[in-house]
Amino acid sequence: MTNPNPSLITTAMWRMWTARPVSGWRLGGIYADKPGYHNTVAANQSRWPGNYSVRYSLDTQQGPRDKARAIDYTMSDADMRKYTQRLLDACSRNDPRVKGLREFYGTVNKRTVVGRIRDDDRSAFRSSTSDSSHLWHIHISLWAAYCDNWEILSGIISVLAGESLAAWRARMEEGVMLPQKGDQGPIVEYWQRLLLRAGEKLPQFGADGHYGDETEDAVNSFRKKHGVAPTNRITPWTAIALQEAAFQGARGPAGPAGPRGPEGPRGPRGEAGPPGPPGPPGEPGKTPTKIAITGDVIEVE
Repeated sequence: MTNPNPSLITTAMWRMWTARPVSGWRLGGIYADKPGYHNTVAANQSRWPGNYSVRYSLDTQQGPRDKARAIDYTMSDADMRKYTQRLLDACSRNDPRVKGLREFYGTVNKRTVVGRIRDDDRSAFRSSTSDSSHLWHIHISLWAAYCDNWEILSGIISVLAGESLAAWRARMEEGVMLPQKGDQGPIVEYWQRLLLRAGEKLPQFGADGHYGDETEDAVNSFRKKHGVAPTNRITPWTAIALQEAAFQGARGPAGPAGPRGPEGPRGPRGEAGPPGPPGPPGEPGKTPTKIAITGDVIEVE
């Protein structure tokens, strides 16, 4: 599925939908022209300057000003209870995976809406509630500072998917994250530096930690040189080949041919072949001058 409105929806926000843990969920919306997190910082400040979605620096001074910052997942009653509870549990322990979360709303009993909200990305969440539409969809608001950062937002998907905090930490520490276009952060910068070591070019931005068109072109250039079709992300094959090229270096050109070595010893005589057919008879009265014996020619004269 392709981002339907990239001018208003970041790649990371759209990935919050494509990476959802349950394929049967329906998208309730990301951008909406109304006050709040479904709209942009700029629109709220211009048309609804007192709105709570433009009150703190994580919204007003960091991140894009022209992108939506919320997503609604519409799902079954059973899923509403299950996934709302997962978010409640993560907020109650201030799970590091919800760093980018400003607020969320859902239900655990089909009757009342429950939610959590906080005013920065470090303090404890407090209880909150909203209208009854959140009895059939979970609403999630993200800080503008993180709405274009998949490295941060992917933690919320981890919570929704039911991955344990220990498993997530182990995966982050032991695994190698393979970014794709739209991602940003130190993982992207790591792969950009490998691209440069492997001889690719990032002429305008260098290793800036943002996976944009320039990085995509460099990845595709590297793959093309190795006979592999282009892609918009660093696949496992690309990761292995790129690390080998960056840390081992490319094979150098062949050197000049060395001098020819001395001729080797002559081998033993082979076995005699079968006798050939008899030759034509000689002319009468003439003495032969040569006689062939077992393939050797002996001079008679």
